Amino acid sequence: MKKIIKFKTLKNRLIFWFFLVALLPMIIIGWNIYLQRVTAIKKEAFSKLTAIRDLKAAQLNIWIDERIGDIKSIAEDTGIRALEPSFKNLTEEKKKSSLFEKAIIKLNSYVANYSSYHELFIINSKTGKVELSTDKSSLGVDKSKETYFSVPKRTGNIFIKDIYYSKTVLKPTMTFSIPLISLATTEHVFGILVARIDLIPSLYSILLDRTGMGQTGETLIVNKDVVALNALRWFENAPLKLKINAKPATLASQGNVGIIETTDYRNVEVLAAYTYIPRTSWGFVSKQDITDIYAPIYPMIKGILILVFISIVVVFFLSTVLANAIANPILDMANVSKQIQDGDYNARILSTDNDEMGLLASSINDMAKAIQANVTVQTSVATIIKSLVASKELNAFGMKLLNNILAVTDSQLGSFYILSADGNQFENLYSIGIQQHAIQSFDVKSMEGQFGQVLLTKKISHIKDIPEDTIFSFKTFSGTAFPKEILTIPFLSENTVMGILSIANLHSYTEKNIQIIKMVLPTVNTIFSNLMANEKRKLMTLELADKNTELEMQSSEMHSLNIELRTQTEELETQNIALEVQRIQVEEANRLKSEFLSNMSHELRTPLNSVMALSRVLIMQATEKLSEEESNFLHIIERNGKKLLSLINDILDLSKIESGRMDIDSSQFSIEQTIDTIVESLTPLADEKNIQIMQEKPYNLPIIESDETRVHQIIQNILGNAVKFTNKGHVSISAKSDSKNIFINIKDTGIGISKENLPYIFEEFRQVDGSMSRNFEGTGLGLAIAQKAAKMLGGDILAESELDKGSIFKLIFPIKKEEQVIENKSIISTPGPSVTPQRKTILIIDDDPQALRILSQFLTEVGYNTITTQSAKEALEIAQNTPLFAITLDVIMPEMDGWEVLQKFKQNLKTKDIPVIMISVSQDMETGFALGAMGYVTKPVQKNMLLAELEAKSTYRDMTAKRILLVEDNKTAIIQIKAFLEIENFIIDVAENGLDALNYIKYTVPDGIILDLMMPGVDGFEVLDKIRASSGKTARIPVLILTAKDLTPYDLKKLTNNNIQQLLQKGDIDKDELLFKIQTMLGIQIKKGKKPLEQLIHKPPITDIQKINNNIEKPTILVVEDHPDNMITIKAILKEMYIIIEATDGEEGLNKALNEKPDLIILDISLPKMDGYTVVRKIRENKNTYQPPVIGMTAHAMKGDREKILAAGCNDYISKPIDPEYVIKIINKWTKGSKDD
Repeated sequence: MKKIIKFKTLKNRLIFWFFLVALLPMIIIGWNIYLQRVTAIKKEAFSKLTAIRDLKAAQLNIWIDERIGDIKSIAEDTGIRALEPSFKNLTEEKKKSSLFEKAIIKLNSYVANYSSYHELFIINSKTGKVELSTDKSSLGVDKSKETYFSVPKRTGNIFIKDIYYSKTVLKPTMTFSIPLISLATTEHVFGILVARIDLIPSLYSILLDRTGMGQTGETLIVNKDVVALNALRWFENAPLKLKINAKPATLASQGNVGIIETTDYRNVEVLAAYTYIPRTSWGFVSKQDITDIYAPIYPMIKGILILVFISIVVVFFLSTVLANAIANPILDMANVSKQIQDGDYNARILSTDNDEMGLLASSINDMAKAIQANVTVQTSVATIIKSLVASKELNAFGMKLLNNILAVTDSQLGSFYILSADGNQFENLYSIGIQQHAIQSFDVKSMEGQFGQVLLTKKISHIKDIPEDTIFSFKTFSGTAFPKEILTIPFLSENTVMGILSIANLHSYTEKNIQIIKMVLPTVNTIFSNLMANEKRKLMTLELADKNTELEMQSSEMHSLNIELRTQTEELETQNIALEVQRIQVEEANRLKSEFLSNMSHELRTPLNSVMALSRVLIMQATEKLSEEESNFLHIIERNGKKLLSLINDILDLSKIESGRMDIDSSQFSIEQTIDTIVESLTPLADEKNIQIMQEKPYNLPIIESDETRVHQIIQNILGNAVKFTNKGHVSISAKSDSKNIFINIKDTGIGISKENLPYIFEEFRQVDGSMSRNFEGTGLGLAIAQKAAKMLGGDILAESELDKGSIFKLIFPIKKEEQVIENKSIISTPGPSVTPQRKTILIIDDDPQALRILSQFLTEVGYNTITTQSAKEALEIAQNTPLFAITLDVIMPEMDGWEVLQKFKQNLKTKDIPVIMISVSQDMETGFALGAMGYVTKPVQKNMLLAELEAKSTYRDMTAKRILLVEDNKTAIIQIKAFLEIENFIIDVAENGLDALNYIKYTVPDGIILDLMMPGVDGFEVLDKIRASSGKTARIPVLILTAKDLTPYDLKKLTNNNIQQLLQKGDIDKDELLFKIQTMLGIQIKKGKKPLEQLIHKPPITDIQKINNNIEKPTILVVEDHPDNMITIKAILKEMYIIIEATDGEEGLNKALNEKPDLIILDISLPKMDGYTVVRKIRENKNTYQPPVIGMTAHAMKGDREKILAAGCNDYISKPIDPEYVIKIINKWTKGSKDD
């Protein structure tokens, strides 16, 4: 309220509140009276209008009833009904008959006697024409189309036609019509009696009667279209012309009854009562303007306003008098306060009243006196402080202090003492009013007199009321004296009394004097302390001057050092920024390299897959149609495809190792078994070269924990190189171990490595013999990959070698785990009664001894042998070395959970086909089946459930009904995979892109999907996402991923998130691996003992076919090529047209060129013993021999190779890989003399 109403003066505020208190009750009472009066008037108006509405509606119904009664009376009159015979064949004579005349008289009497009728006439029901009428102009008029004719004729009832504009009478009218019934036959209508109503003297006169409706009231009727039917007070020519949109009229026309306060057709506020007249479908409204209704209230309002005005004048006069009586004393007080504020401390309030205002004035006067005294004290204090602030020395300080204190306290004597430098006594610094011989020093230790009291208490000492005849005396600065009062004031510095001021007064000190001293003391004490500190500071300044000089010199030296350090720091920051930029660039380069290699893997493997796949399909399906030589061609294609795939894999492995993306899959395995496997695989190659592989290794080598695949790859590479580069002698491999590592030495008696080349053998793409005449193939990646892989496993490879004597490679692999000797482990075997070796054996794996006992008991009771173990690692060993019918595996294990053990079973070729039944308290069956489990039993295990799962595993599921959807865009891959799987009775449906696959799945749900990832348009990832996103059956379709893409960690994570457990790399697709993956994916088994696919194809016996030589002599071509597959390829191209002479190295080729004198020489550039450049130079140097055309052939495709070959003496150039058509074209060019071709 205070924020809303603000007043500048108290007087105005008082007047306002007086007004409010006096007038508010009056206003409230007047308002209540007004509301009561308005309510009563409105209630009365409601009642009146409702009564008028009901009265008028009744009058209208009565009027209608009267018209209906009239017309019925006329129609039932026997004289009128007797006209029926005449109406049958009406003629002019009949119209002049007495019956007609009587009828006319009767109708005219009604029109004459009742003002409601304008015209009465009868219409012939047959002709529709007016036959009798009170208006002769209507006779003969055709009324057959009028509703007042047709409706009563059809219905036989009275018909009321609503008000309409009549063209006959040229004004609004309405009609009542009734059928005329024959006297003879009551069902026969011979005519229609119509009464046209004159509305003005009848209906309208009822509506225009506005008695009791004031100056603005009126009644009106509207038809169903809300069109006004009668004349209105406020609208001319309203009938049938004005459509009323006002709410009362609308409600009435819709059949409603009520009363409402709203606006009418003029948009003027009215009170309206409305009802509905059903027989005519009229809406009736009686209304009156609100202003007219409330007119009686206005005189009352005028009286109330006059009363309020008079009250305001009286209240204003009285409130002003009271406000002045209260506000004027307050204004006087405010004026005095303003004078004091402006500095006039003598201003006082003149008030003699004894009331509260007088008491308040007296209090303000007392406050003014206190302020005046306080100002005087503050002024004195300010004067003393102002005089002392500028003091720089103690002498000046003491003099000013004593003079000012004496002045403000009205003292006569005074002296100022300070503590001596040795701190033993107080010495006089300055005195006033004291003789020099009376001034004494005071010993600090004596603590006597008033000074002793001040030193002890450190407070002001005030001695007063000293009588003149007293024998009490004090030793003061003036000796023995009898002053009236003495004040002694201590000054402290660091809580020690360093100065004393003593003053004496022959009179008494006032309270104001004491107050001034107390107020000034803290500030004076501070100034005194600062002066004492300044004195000490001066002494210290002299002592520090020398030290400052020394420090400045040191600071200068430190500044130089700081500048040097800052320079070094900036250089380091610059280097760090550069290193960070390089690091980011290297990371980006590695990322781009990884992406490139991933894409390169796909781009290389895809066409290579086609080559290998088609060759394998041809080997399987077309062997019986091919000759032995053609079949050999296919094997060469497949073999060289595998070599190229191996090279691609080497490059990718090297890239993964360098980028840190090579995954390490650690497991425990026997290094002895690994060595034995590798030696066994290399023995046939060693036998071909007539060299021996010797093994030297102790028994009980420890089990190592490492990546078995990588260790196998490393040893295979080193031992394979040893066999490769050894032409005579032997190769040996030995192994030993200590507590941490296993050491493997591979020694050979081969070509060795020179000291110059030995440091570079582990570098990528480095070969000891990289010349054109090298004797051994290879890319130089094997040793680099092997050493890097060994280092990733925590080991190393070292090499020693001597040229032409052999090499020694030392491999080091960490054991990582505590030594575990390969020996028979303690296996709990619980065979049932009468165990025989022929009984099926089941391995039970569970960390709970109780569970092991129960499961073993269940199985032995029905005739199974059981092997039980609590160790997952022990179970993996048992499964590899023991023939097993099945395995039961607990999910929750301490050292390695059941899922991980299941994966290792399925990854091992020896254990992958053993059925595994998962046993767990959880219900996660989907994970078990996804990882390759054949069954799932929940704990606690029920015997019948376990035996049912084992029974299911003893029979194999029929595969004929399994439908596989192959999603692959590569035609070759489609042919190969279909060939593999259709032999195995799978149904293969093919979708050549992702979109076709998604459309297929909408209508067909296959048992499994083989999905390529890299496809145009919708790729495999998107197909997989949409399949898994579905909530239907497709979300659980098992999927095998088939791809040539080198998958990144992001790709693998994406596949894992989509529950993909099966992955097959494109390239050299192994049919057995493909079938195993599908078996695992679908949860089925392929019957054991089934023959490989090649054995299912019956090959015909190979016979020698004698070739018939043509009589035409063929040209002779010498082919010098060291690679047997390339030699076979060239011979296959040329053998039909040329005689082929073969040479497999440079020396042999040169000899045959000089001795055989061929028509043309095809010369490989990279040859053992002597390279192609040397061979062609020696041929060209011999001027006496025949100079045949020499065509150089090489796989080198760098810039300048062609020019180098031609410059060496070759006539032409062929690049590898060999294009048969191009080879034949080049040879024809040089053998047939068409050199300008």
